[in-house]
Amino acid sequence: MGKLNQTEYLRRTIPAKQEDGTYFVALNHGQHSIIEEESVDKVKGMVWSAEWNNSCKRFMAVRWDHSGCTSQRIIMYRLIMGAKKGEMVDHINHDVLDNRLSNLRIVTHQQNSYNKRLYKNNKSGYPGVNYHTRDGKWQASIGKDGKRIFLGHYATAEEANEAYQKAATKCFGEYKNISPFSTILQYWKATTFPSYARHLSVRTGVSLRTTEMCAG
Repeated sequence: MGKLNQTEYLRRTIPAKQEDGTYFVALNHGQHSIIEEESVDKVKGMVWSAEWNNSCKRFMAVRWDHSGCTSQRIIMYRLIMGAKKGEMVDHINHDVLDNRLSNLRIVTHQQNSYNKRLYKNNKSGYPGVNYHTRDGKWQASIGKDGKRIFLGHYATAEEANEAYQKAATKCFGEYKNISPFSTILQYWKATTFPSYARHLSVRTGVSLRTTEMCAG
């Protein structure tokens, strides 16, 4: 990374407070990370970069510490959580640049597997919900211990998602997959912070056009 001019250096090292009280940390490649006030002191004064992660196909916020004998790569969400070596950090809404403490948690490998991102071929926006062409209805199912459990057919994707969420609560508890679509819809309806709905839509690939229609 080349040397930054003073204006860019200040923009990249001073988190910008937003209307809702969160802070945006400016990165390169036109990206930014979201943090809460409690984490500002941990990340300010340092230049963070957007690094592409091939495994999750997302940008993540990192920086390099060159103060020691060897350079050390520091990942923002691990720094914020104080994660120890071997500990896994889960982003509840799957947005790896959303580093608010409320979106982070230390999990085991198994717990992390419960909160998988939606498959690319998922058209509903909800985990475990697919359109059944033959019946013209939405089908809900859930995977547990290598088995697929059928949960029924429903008139709408929302009803199918309700069935999935009830089953997921029993199977996975607090580590269940809450779909990005549901999260975006929640923020879209909250008129005080529609900007985060747009932000999360870009990060997750869920259409805001669909969200607008569902929000009424």
